[in-house]
Amino acid sequence: MSIQSDLTAADNVADKILASTERQIKNAYKQAYTDMKVMFSEMFAKYESGGILTYSEMAKYNRLKAMQIELQKTLKELYSTDSAILNRELSTVYKSTYYRTAYAIEKAAQSRLSYLPLDIARIKAAIQNPISGLTLKDTLIKNRDAIISKINQEITRGLIRGSSYGKMAAAIKETLGNDAKKALLVAQTEAHRVHNQARLESVGHADDLGVEQVKVWVATLDSRTRDAHQSLDGVEVGVDDDFKSSAGGRGPAPGMMGTAADDCNCRCTMRIEIKGFKPEFRRVRGEGVIPYVDYKTWFDNRIKK
Repeated sequence: MSIQSDLTAADNVADKILASTERQIKNAYKQAYTDMKVMFSEMFAKYESGGILTYSEMAKYNRLKAMQIELQKTLKELYSTDSAILNRELSTVYKSTYYRTAYAIEKAAQSRLSYLPLDIARIKAAIQNPISGLTLKDTLIKNRDAIISKINQEITRGLIRGSSYGKMAAAIKETLGNDAKKALLVAQTEAHRVHNQARLESVGHADDLGVEQVKVWVATLDSRTRDAHQSLDGVEVGVDDDFKSSAGGRGPAPGMMGTAADDCNCRCTMRIEIKGFKPEFRRVRGEGVIPYVDYKTWFDNRIKK
């Protein structure tokens, strides 16, 4: 089995961890919405008149403020759960990719390279790496505060309009659903970055010990891949060198290019080549493994008709 076989296996494991992460986040949002619906149902049952809950009725005795406090508590618990899921699963992605890459390199180089157990501080530093100037923690707090504000606005707007329970619940569901999409995008972007960062650091260790390697950009073979990354497919750089994108980014690996135009929702990865070893195949999402071709050749043969 070639080094690329082992690296592809590592990519597959990272994909499975991300899929599990997404399911957990979706379930957390579903539970939060269920809790909020119960809260609304109880409030309407107590204070509605003719099927309508008015702002003036809720303004009495600080009822609206009390409900907002409970909703805020629910949303903070949601984001606490979201944060715990991300930190746990991103840690798993990092460790899995780091060690599986180390295994692939040692196997191909036929040499023990003194890899040591990862320390917690190193893993945390990788996970909290700033995204557009914000750490993962800061990003989650910013998103949490924004959704709390939006939900409060929806409630106030619905009460002023005299909306029914069904309309208000639907408005909250839509707002929460949009936030869930944002949470999933953060998970996808960060899992991708952590995966490539772990590979990069594992490769760096071997490079420091004298294993001659190069990094090669690997674009996802489908029509969704952005033009800049189609052009990067197959581009080879030194282990310590950066990839340069026509979209404006520059960085050591996919997902680490420093611009949203390159990093947000990127699905590219990188392969490692030890001098003397060349890839014989590559993975295509939904199709499995095919003989190696570059992106342009694949696109011209499969998509461009």
